Amino acid sequence: DWMNFSDRFRFLLFLAGLIFLANLFLMNDVATLWNGPESRLLWEVMNGERQTIIHLITGNLFQPENINLFLIRLPNPILLCLAFLLYFFMGKRIFGLPTTLLTLTVLGASFLLPNLAKRATADIFLFFTQLLTLLALLRYLKKPGLIWQLLFYFGLFLSLFIHPLSSSILFIFLPGLLYFLHPQGKRLLPLGLGIIVLVLLTWII
Repeated sequence: DWMNFSDRFRFLLFLAGLIFLANLFLMNDVATLWNGPESRLLWEVMNGERQTIIHLITGNLFQPENINLFLIRLPNPILLCLAFLLYFFMGKRIFGLPTTLLTLTVLGASFLLPNLAKRATADIFLFFTQLLTLLALLRYLKKPGLIWQLLFYFGLFLSLFIHPLSSSILFIFLPGLLYFLHPQGKRLLPLGLGIIVLVLLTWII
């Protein structure tokens, strides 16, 4: 429970949260375009080479005659905040509140995630969908239910749509590992056929 934490710990979490939000949203238009995934995404948007949800969102914010980098990059910090909220509300039921809060604090203070979120790339979209899929998988393992099964398939579909290779490897290997090594791993058997079907459909299409 939140009230069981010391005042110092609660102040630390509050201060870390403020610094994280400031780092995430302030001065996002100062850095020039990343000569890599960010530039490639905008090139694909301008030339209509791909039509994923990421390209549609970026395309609606991208104005070639007046490029606003802050606006183009804005969806990613928002999505990272939503990912953290998702992990908080779903993760505390799996890992416990103290572990969940400390994990979010470490992730927020890391070099990788906030800096990736400050760029207009597909990385944070993939992080969000794979995190949703993973949490739904663990909730289903802990207490099987239709809502977790549907959330798992929804997240898996989005993950495969964004990056088929990494998502296929992750969500074939991990459920299989849990099936054989976790004491309640046999609960994952009903998910198996759906995983195979979605992965095969992704690669066939």
